[in-house]
Amino acid sequence: MPSITPLPGTCAPDAVDAWHATVVRAHRHDLPGVPEPHRAETAARMRVPAPRSEQVLLRSAAPAFAGVAAVRLFTDPANREVARLCRLTVDPEHRRRGHGVALLAAVRATCEAAGRRTVTALVDADGPGAAFGRAHGFHLALPLTGYVLDLPDVVPPADAAAPGAGPDQAAELPPGHTLTTWDGPVPPRHAAAFAEVRRAMAQAPTGRRAERPPDWDVAAVRELATVCRRRGQSLRTVAIIAPDGAVAAYTEVVLPTSDAPRARQSDTGVAPAHRGRGLGRAVQWHMVRLLRAHHPELRQLVAVVADENAPARAVAAALGYRVERRLGLFEARVEDLPAAPGTAGRAG
Repeated sequence: MPSITPLPGTCAPDAVDAWHATVVRAHRHDLPGVPEPHRAETAARMRVPAPRSEQVLLRSAAPAFAGVAAVRLFTDPANREVARLCRLTVDPEHRRRGHGVALLAAVRATCEAAGRRTVTALVDADGPGAAFGRAHGFHLALPLTGYVLDLPDVVPPADAAAPGAGPDQAAELPPGHTLTTWDGPVPPRHAAAFAEVRRAMAQAPTGRRAERPPDWDVAAVRELATVCRRRGQSLRTVAIIAPDGAVAAYTEVVLPTSDAPRARQSDTGVAPAHRGRGLGRAVQWHMVRLLRAHHPELRQLVAVVADENAPARAVAAALGYRVERRLGLFEARVEDLPAAPGTAGRAG
């Protein structure tokens, strides 16, 4: 079995270059037609862990960086026994030589050392990652779909043709409701209300899976913005404020770099008491207007939606999103993953 070596969190530039080269070669092979990640985005993810997490980076030793893996170890109480396999990538030229299994065995050892019992992974449902995962202990826990919105081609849907309903004007709002936007951290006057609606959105469909949504308090909301800033990303939020000061609806977009052609819709939510009034679509139309006005370099906005989340899928269709690829959140018991030779457990 190939040897696996951990990487320090403060990765040297040459290590980032080698890691990114492996990622790009695999991306071009597995996802032709999908824009590849920018090096700056790869470096940011390698050096700055996700919110409320620690991170372990692994690579094949010989050939160096023939395969790479990133493991997220959650630190929030609800996910203390869960890890996320954020990446397991093998260079196409070095596949079927044991690098993937060796990396997965190292992931198992990492999880066991951290007291994790379950590991999850987001992969393309029809790609080699899904087949590899199923062959080594993973099962599909939550079907998802990746959507893309071509920003230059966006036009208002037929049922939003009234003045103010398209992407270049804010949709009409219920009386007393107002639109607001911010970049980076939530303003203090909206922090508590924003955390409250985020907690409510934790009830969105998640399937039967071990990984639980974060406990969205004010500190967690602010930490997300801090992580984006440390990664060199821009976090932009559009929200609708109800007359009582509650956040009735919101949408967030992450711009990975200043010149990236794609932005990622991080989250969209409508408070339970305000659903059924078109507010989810309103905040997203307003976000499209802002992105087109202030970020002309952006060509596409991407989003991932659970297949069972019918309201979110309906909004995506109304805005003009198209399906790009099928995804899945896969899950495995750590004890079912391949074990390194000479250790207890099932051999890979």
